[in-house]
Amino acid sequence: MKHRIQFHLILTLLVLIYVIPFAPYAAAASNPADEFDALRTRMFTYFTGGNGYDPNDPDISVNIKFKSDAVSNENLTGYWDTMNKAANRSYLWADLQSTTKSSEVSSHFTRLNQMAIAYSTIGSPLYHNVNLKNDIVSGLDWAYANRYKESKSEYDNWWDWEIGTPQLVNSTLVLMYEDLTQAQIDNYMRAIDRFVPNPSKRTASSVVETGANLLDKAYVVSLRGVIGKSSAKITQGRDSMSPAFLYVKSGDGFYDDGSFIQHTYVAYTGGYGDVLLGRMADLMYLLSGSSWSITDPNVANVYRWVDESYKPLIYMGASMDNLKGRGISRQSGNDHTTGCSIILSMLRLAEGAPPEQALKIKRMVKEWISTDTTFANYYTGASMFDMILGKKLMSDGAITPQGKLVGHFQFPGMDRVAQLREHFGLGISMFSPRISAFEYGNGENIKGWFTGVGMTTLYNNDLKQYSDNYWATVNMYRLPGTTTDGSGSGTPVDWKNYANPNTWVGGSSVDQLHGSAGMQFSLTQNTGSPLQGKKSWFMFGDQIVAVGSGIASTDTARTVETIVENRKLKASGDNPLLVDGVTKASGLGWSETINNAHWAHLSGNVPGSDIGYYFPGTASITGLRESRSGTWKQINTGGNTDLVTNSYLSLAFHHGKAPANATYAYVVLPGKDAAATASYAANPDIQILENSADAHAVIDLTLHAVGANFWNDVTKTVYANNEPLITSDKKASVTMLEADGEIHIGISDPTKANTGTIQVELNRSATGVLSLDPGITVTQVSPTIKMSVRTNGAFGKTLAAKFSMKAPSTTETPVLVRAEGGASQVVLSWTGVQGAAGYRVKYGTSPGVYTKTLDVTSVSSTNQVAVTGLETGRTYYFAVMAYQASGESGLSNELSATPVPIVTIFPEADVYVRDGSYAGTNYGTADSLVTKQDAAGYARQSYLRFDLASISGVIESAKVTLVPVGVSMSGTTNQAQLVADNSWGEAAVNWNNKPAAGAAFATWTLTSAYTPAQFDVTNQVNGALAADKKMSLLIASTSNQGAKGDVSYASREHANAAYRPVLEVTLITPPAALSTELSGGSTAASGETFKVTVGLKNLAQPAFAQDVTLNYDANAMEFVSATSMIEGVSILEPIRQSAGKLRLFIVSKGAAHAISEDAQVVELTFRAKAVTETKTGNVEISKAVLGDSAGGEAEAAASSYRVAIVAPIPGIPGDLTNDRKVTIGDLAIVAAHYGKDTNSPDWEEAKKADVIGDGHIDIDDLAFVAAKIIQ
Repeated sequence: MKHRIQFHLILTLLVLIYVIPFAPYAAAASNPADEFDALRTRMFTYFTGGNGYDPNDPDISVNIKFKSDAVSNENLTGYWDTMNKAANRSYLWADLQSTTKSSEVSSHFTRLNQMAIAYSTIGSPLYHNVNLKNDIVSGLDWAYANRYKESKSEYDNWWDWEIGTPQLVNSTLVLMYEDLTQAQIDNYMRAIDRFVPNPSKRTASSVVETGANLLDKAYVVSLRGVIGKSSAKITQGRDSMSPAFLYVKSGDGFYDDGSFIQHTYVAYTGGYGDVLLGRMADLMYLLSGSSWSITDPNVANVYRWVDESYKPLIYMGASMDNLKGRGISRQSGNDHTTGCSIILSMLRLAEGAPPEQALKIKRMVKEWISTDTTFANYYTGASMFDMILGKKLMSDGAITPQGKLVGHFQFPGMDRVAQLREHFGLGISMFSPRISAFEYGNGENIKGWFTGVGMTTLYNNDLKQYSDNYWATVNMYRLPGTTTDGSGSGTPVDWKNYANPNTWVGGSSVDQLHGSAGMQFSLTQNTGSPLQGKKSWFMFGDQIVAVGSGIASTDTARTVETIVENRKLKASGDNPLLVDGVTKASGLGWSETINNAHWAHLSGNVPGSDIGYYFPGTASITGLRESRSGTWKQINTGGNTDLVTNSYLSLAFHHGKAPANATYAYVVLPGKDAAATASYAANPDIQILENSADAHAVIDLTLHAVGANFWNDVTKTVYANNEPLITSDKKASVTMLEADGEIHIGISDPTKANTGTIQVELNRSATGVLSLDPGITVTQVSPTIKMSVRTNGAFGKTLAAKFSMKAPSTTETPVLVRAEGGASQVVLSWTGVQGAAGYRVKYGTSPGVYTKTLDVTSVSSTNQVAVTGLETGRTYYFAVMAYQASGESGLSNELSATPVPIVTIFPEADVYVRDGSYAGTNYGTADSLVTKQDAAGYARQSYLRFDLASISGVIESAKVTLVPVGVSMSGTTNQAQLVADNSWGEAAVNWNNKPAAGAAFATWTLTSAYTPAQFDVTNQVNGALAADKKMSLLIASTSNQGAKGDVSYASREHANAAYRPVLEVTLITPPAALSTELSGGSTAASGETFKVTVGLKNLAQPAFAQDVTLNYDANAMEFVSATSMIEGVSILEPIRQSAGKLRLFIVSKGAAHAISEDAQVVELTFRAKAVTETKTGNVEISKAVLGDSAGGEAEAAASSYRVAIVAPIPGIPGDLTNDRKVTIGDLAIVAAHYGKDTNSPDWEEAKKADVIGDGHIDIDDLAFVAAKIIQ
């Protein structure tokens, strides 16, 4: 990122098509002949400001003078003044004669470009100066021939050759285009094509470009295409941008949580992120409305970046320094100049943004510009376009500033935390295995060892705290927030990841207002020191609570400290310090060990910048007031050697040498004066609940907020007032807030390594769930709240839940939104109901008739359940209700679904292949399937083969499901292609012998790991079934997304069976045939009556009339009667009958009584013939014809029924059931017919109970049977 700041004036563009007219004045091309000329004219207008401004405006005139003085001034120190103009010159500038330092190549074009700007800017005293023009043109010729020519080879820093110089060349050519010959322009086009042939690749090393570097080069190639009138080059530049729009999961780029990484492991929102945002504005401005407009739908992510990645990290115009990497060591800039660059880039973006986004951006920009008072003139050094935009915004009374941003923001992807309040902003810098403690490279940031080891940067009204040579003078081994032993010496290693070997780094938040952060650290891979420990910060409102434990080291030579504060003082260095009401010495050189300190107060440099400190209990604190001098060269080899001095005051915990288990606790109170600090210390809002090796926990008694960091994978409970409060069974960060009858909680896995769940229990009782993030399942709301939190794929993000503790009110009714049939199951989904403690699913096989209930006691965000054990092919009807302590809601709407037959097939073979030097390697036993389109040696493709022999029947659909276990870049697209050759072997295939594949038939976009990807293969399965019953697929990436374009799916060898590839084939269930059904008892007593019912099944159309012919065994039974079993359905008389045969005509009385579903229609009564031995009788429907409303006829399948006619058993009086014994069952039959006699209408059936035979069934009959039982 070398030379970024000096190039900012030249390389930033505007999306400002409507603010300044495109029609330039005489210097630019008039009446553009084609679209290339129009775009070049647009860029000329940007670089110069066009003619849409008043050169006499005070701000603009200062800006113009600043630019022209850099070219020529009365002291003759300008670039033109010092330029060697001799005809036989061997150099252009005496200080730029090196042919081994690449920075001097760029410096040539920096100076020529500044000269071209002064020449082309209206109002400049050098505007259209002919001598200046001639010297610029001749200087370009000399620089081409001697410094930047296609025949040259790169030396020193690739950046100068592939980004810095070509961007300056392009800008200069746009400005001087009308004064150059085509040959001169072509010369530079060839040079740029030589050093930047492909924006996606580094020419010097074939490294895949990412982030800011990628967009820098995309801009180079696109503008080169405009100048050289090459549509192919513009297209190449535009299309290369696409990877930069995507969210990544690792490495360089923007993360979904707002983080931005460059150089693989460096938090760089304020460095490369600054450049990237500006370059994005450049490219959008350049291409907007042209034939090469950016059409990638992911370009909308840019506005998310503004809101989520930049806005929370800017305080009163300052971009937090913990986001600048090695940029903090550069003398030429500071947090406010970086902030200004980002802010003006945002303003340019706003010009082309949708109206709502544009207003939002402009309001935040206006807030920052109006509150940043560090500049004498905010626009000095800015481009003319930026100045005009800014002045227009600040004078627009219709746009109001947004006000101070208040919130808590976690960035797990880059191990950064920000707490913004009305009167201060706090940044916390941490490091992990993924994020380096600092970056060193190109001789920059020599002493950055502790800048990422818990450093806190506190912003307040002292806007220049981190300016005015702060980084050149502060003791960088004693930075605020760090626990340090002063280790780290010598020159660091270029570009090394100075990692933390511990993964517990991160935190949690609640309501984006309060949060907890923590870091288990070790310096072994940073400075090499054995120092280690656990650090936490709890940010509740306007206070920051810092807690540490397990501070340990085996180094007996170094003293370990935790730095509470190291604040730059005003020039005199005598800012008052009070400790427990006692004013400490104000002279530089003061130092003291203060025992039993309870509170301290440091007066700020300006009003509103005081800071209070509270030490829970008491503490032994060391204080130091010192004057520190240093040079910028001591921290950056490119800095100067001028000695600069500042005064500092520090407060620290002194842990001594080789501490074993030291601890600390303190509270920072920004903005509090001495009286308020003393009052707070006397009655503090916070209480330390635990500061141990197992947990750090703090409670705010006023806000009712709790933060807890659980350090180990063990079940651990944090207590408050001797009562359990929060329990976690895994490493976790938990932040909780109780307010207004609700509990809000945020939970995270700071390790980002938990692929399972965290079980969390709160010792609180809730009446219901108000909201849940995906991944949280509530298993209990009372008497305690229990949650299962699945953090897999969350990447340290906080998962939130809200509960109601209020008395339950009427429960809303959920809406059933989905019922989908599966294999013997139906999956239901419904809308959540606030306050629900659970849900109750009701279902049955008829509409509105629910015979079964399933309680869903675990509440989650998905509101989904699979109802299992269902009959395939049968339609079920569902409704759902919510319940809580007050009762149930109403029933939801009804949905129906039918379980379908599904055949599940796992691949018989799968493998991935890799090209380059790995082209002969087989990966058949790998537990993953990888896809990536990249340069040789990095590309990967995957194959799967399924055996379809088990499929029989007609296919309704077929889908393959793949589970990605690794997605490096969100938004990556993969595709499936059919492979005709099924003979490849899993253990033999490699890149060299891989089978060919056809065209892509399915594509899908990956967003995150463990979110399944599914695609349809119905046509492919049907084709395979018609051939060899094998289906092979190739899975590949659709485009080259660079180093982070890889996706890894679980293979069939993966340890987790749930993640393995699967093919699910849904078969069509043929409609069940229309049929009749006869049913009844299995036996009938000799001489007695029995009943048989006639039913219909599987009606496709309502039946209005039925012609039913029955045959029965006349030797075993005789027909008695037939009765309709359905209201409105009649049997026409007379019933046609002959021996052993019946014919029934059954009719419905109107449409309301038509038979439309399975039903029992007729009850037949038969009497068994008297038999002396048991025999079987048959009843069968030989034919049944049904008529519908249109006169259509359908014949139903026949059915039959068998009944055993049981003969009486002689010699056992009282045996009414013919089971050869007299039991209570026989006595029951007599009791059932008690009181009947020969006049009873059913005497034929009842008379068997008249065991005495006197024509009456009375007490005598009962006594007779009872006597037989006890015999």
